[in-house]
Amino acid sequence: MVSATYVVFGEEFDLLMGFWRDIRRVGGGPFYADLVIDSSTSRRYVAHFMPGEARPSPLGGNGWAVTFQLEVDSLPEFDDETLDYWGSLVLMIAIYGSIPAAREIMNLLAKLANEDLPHA
Repeated sequence: MVSATYVVFGEEFDLLMGFWRDIRRVGGGPFYADLVIDSSTSRRYVAHFMPGEARPSPLGGNGWAVTFQLEVDSLPEFDDETLDYWGSLVLMIAIYGSIPAAREIMNLLAKLANEDLPHA
């Protein structure tokens, strides 16, 4: 479960709250949400609103910060150890001592597997 806060202005607030009410009426989802959870960049997740209320807070200037509790389906790229680049990088850092050195090894391994030996 994660907390997601959306910052909206004007009619965007009405639209967001209408979306929340519609989803709540049909049981909470699913819907797609672009979230920053498992990495420093936004990824598209399948999410479900958790029971409870939306928490809107006025920001001024017709702006709102609205917080929801979401249940989010995990992504294979973070659950599957063979797809988790950063999980593999952590192991390489333990062996090679730094992020640049570990990245260099990962890049060399990627070149070997994808370019030098693609049909092996």
